[in-house]
Amino acid sequence: MRPKVASSIAALLRGLKDPEGLDARRALDLIVRESGTAYFDFLKHSPPGMNYFRGAEFVEAEEKLYLLLIADSGSSTIPGSEGLLVILLSAEGRALDFVDVSCSSREGILFSTVFPQDGRIAIHRTCDGPGDRPVSYRILLWNDFDREIRGMGDDVCNVGIRGDRLEVLGK
Repeated sequence: MRPKVASSIAALLRGLKDPEGLDARRALDLIVRESGTAYFDFLKHSPPGMNYFRGAEFVEAEEKLYLLLIADSGSSTIPGSEGLLVILLSAEGRALDFVDVSCSSREGILFSTVFPQDGRIAIHRTCDGPGDRPVSYRILLWNDFDREIRGMGDDVCNVGIRGDRLEVLGK
């Protein structure tokens, strides 16, 4: 049985069926506008290079239902960057937060694994070469921080949901 969600979330999910993602982007813009004036700049701070949506997944955390919207992005200031954007939305149709992780496209492709049982998102990197050298990643949270980290291996970071916000938990 599908979860009961706001009509704006249902429109977003229907919009994801559009191969170009235009309907989903319009629905996301509407959700952000309807979230109130505090969220007016949400998408202005989000990566301008949101390329396409990879999908969406419902998760439960802290006894609440959320929708995680996953998209490719190109937000990094690193030339030739590749990014992964996770947008947190409430089932009631409010934009809550986002995290964008990026690295040089020469270092591989970023992907996510969502654990719906606890609302955790693991962000990984695939690469053809050895994972035994440090890689620079940029992590951007809406209205929180923008930092660069260096890491080894394919596990970049874990992200959790705490108090209607996304929180970087480390590896």
